[in-house]
Amino acid sequence: MTEEYPARPEPFWVNYVTLLEERPALISVDAGWMSALGFGDAETLLGIEIPFHAKGDGEIVSRDELPVLQEIAEAIEAELPEEFAHLVARRYGAGKMVLYVYAAHPDDIAAIVSELLEDSDYEPRSFELQDPEWAHYRDVLCPDDIVWQNISNDDLRAQMAGHGDNPALMRRIDHVALFPDRDGAGDYAARVEEIGFEVEAFSDKDDPDFPIAVEFWRDDAPDGLNEVTGLLVEMAREYVGRYDGWGARVVAG
Repeated sequence: MTEEYPARPEPFWVNYVTLLEERPALISVDAGWMSALGFGDAETLLGIEIPFHAKGDGEIVSRDELPVLQEIAEAIEAELPEEFAHLVARRYGAGKMVLYVYAAHPDDIAAIVSELLEDSDYEPRSFELQDPEWAHYRDVLCPDDIVWQNISNDDLRAQMAGHGDNPALMRRIDHVALFPDRDGAGDYAARVEEIGFEVEAFSDKDDPDFPIAVEFWRDDAPDGLNEVTGLLVEMAREYVGRYDGWGARVVAG
């Protein structure tokens, strides 16, 4: 292989809370790299562990220490040779910050980190994982489809709030799910009817992978939709389908 690195995708940082190693963790991941998995010679995942100094009272990370840790992460990222290494995620939890860097020359990156923190009170540790396909980034660090839907829910609620919406108020909420065939679409429609939804239509979509759409609705309040959409996502998976989102009118009050 030649030492080439793909053009830097547009950054798209996503923050979410999850469980890793059965402990709560705050993950900040650059999802922009999903379009450039495994390119170039950056085949080694270097994990840089920086133990916390403070223990947050009921927090994943102390809010006093978090800005310091973020400054450290930014300083390290600024020193990375962009053609051969990139910081793809930060993880806070279990008493430490972990920076995840895919690198062609991980020893060089570890040396950069040691030099940057030489005069600080932090003592970094590191580990390496051979991961030419970036599987750890894709399968562990990036959000799954339920987390992505929760992020989408938050964005849509924020847009509605900007127009004066009260998310606690009940109203009709329309949903769409997509499927590769009519059998799966029909089975899904029967399932959602069992939990109180009204199926309004089946429609054709210009999508070779998911050409059949199920359109359905139910009265709900937007502020409780994460649990609802999580169930709809899981049910769509069972029929090799994809939940495609929701919409509702703004209700002020």
